[in-house]
Order: sequence, then C-alpha cells, then structure tokens
Amino acid sequence: MPFEKRFATIMKRLLILFFLFKGLTIFAQTDANKNFFELADAFFKKYVTSGQVDYLSLYANPAELNTLVKYMETEDLSNKSIGYKKAFWMNACNLTVIKSVVMKQDLKSPKDDRSFFSGEKHLVAREMLTLDEIEHKMLLGAHNDERIHFAVVCGAEGCPSLASFSYHPDSIEQQILSQTKKVFNDNNFIRLNDVEKTVEISKIFDWYKKDFAETGMDMITYINQYREPKIPVHFKVAYYQYDWNLNIRKE
Repeated sequence: MPFEKRFATIMKRLLILFFLFKGLTIFAQTDANKNFFELADAFFKKYVTSGQVDYLSLYANPAELNTLVKYMETEDLSNKSIGYKKAFWMNACNLTVIKSVVMKQDLKSPKDDRSFFSGEKHLVAREMLTLDEIEHKMLLGAHNDERIHFAVVCGAEGCPSLASFSYHPDSIEQQILSQTKKVFNDNNFIRLNDVEKTVEISKIFDWYKKDFAETGMDMITYINQYREPKIPVHFKVAYYQYDWNLNIRKE
C-alpha cells in the first residue's frame, strides 16, 4: 500500500478514536452532572417533609449526605451554564445548611452557633465559603433574583418551607416561581388579618428590604404577584417575630 494511502488510513482511524473518546467523555460528564441533581432530589424527597428535616435519621446515618457533600466539594463550574450554576448553588446552600446541623448534633437553633452563617468555611465547588458567602455572593450577587430568598433556607422554623426536591438546571426558573408562589400562599408565612386590616410578613422582607426595593414595588404589590387571593393594598404591613428553632422533623 502506498505511503500516502497508509497515512490517510491511520489518520482516519485516529480521528475516529478521538471523536469516540470525546463522546465518551461528554457522556461521562453528563452522567455525573445528572447524578448530582438526581441524588439531591432523592435526598430531599427522603429527608424533607413539609419543610422539616429528618435530622434524627441523618445523625444516625449521614452516608447519603456525605456522598452529596463530596460531589459539591469537587464540582467544576468553570464551563457550566448560568442555569446550571444557579441550580447547583441553590442545592449546595440548602445541603450545606443541613450538613452544618448534622455536624453539630446538639444544636437547637442555628443562632446557637455564632460561626454558623458567617464564620465557618465549607469547601464547595473547589472554593472555601461561608454560608453567607454562598447565599449573597454565589447566588444573590451573581443572579440578582430576590426570589432566591424563598428557595434557600437557614435551618430554622421561621424560614420559608424547605422544598422536598432539588433544583435542576433545565427547570430552575419554573421551580423558583412555583416555590415562591407556594411560600406566599402559606398562611403561616404571610399572615392576613381581615378584622384588623393588617398583614404580618416575615422579617426576611425587612432584613433584605434593599433587594425587594430594587423591584420598584411596594411590599403588598410585590407579594400580590404571587398570591391568591390578593392582599388589599390599604392593609397595614407589620413584621412578626422570627422563629429560630431548628426545623427538625417532629416524631
């Protein structure tokens, strides 16, 4: 066989092997990505009920949580889409809160540990971050979406109800919208008093008023986007006391 023909045959085989290897690599990456979100989804479904976490089971056997923590620690987000990053960090925030509670089994409230939100560092996506940094830098700072406040939680009863599912890159915006509507139609979170003509709302709206002010809406108008029935615009707005007790599932 002439040299030119042998060379062409060899190059053709090398190209086939290259594209085969590349295809297998992409498949493996896709499968790994899918595994994280699927594992997180199964975890939340198993351990979260009505916003409360089955910490007693996790104290006894944290294996599933530890697997997810390992995924989060080594995740490479450098070439991921905006939707992927948003979904990842939202799951990572909620899972890191749970991990922090499980590490401190005698914790009755996140407020009992001064380092819980802003002192203790966690390895997530190859960065050392506090919970505050995950929420305010990686989520709110990166995505400018105030609804994130209703999708990530702080481990307390006063938080918006923790979802019993994971957030996914391909449905993240619909999931945030659905979760916000669910929270705003929770009569324990938005407390309407028709007799007194008042509405009591979470201190979250007060602590992060700057985030909500950027929408250009007053508080009742903002809430009414996601609530049925609507709150009368003349009702007086007040803030109820935040419940910092741990959101542990009651037996």
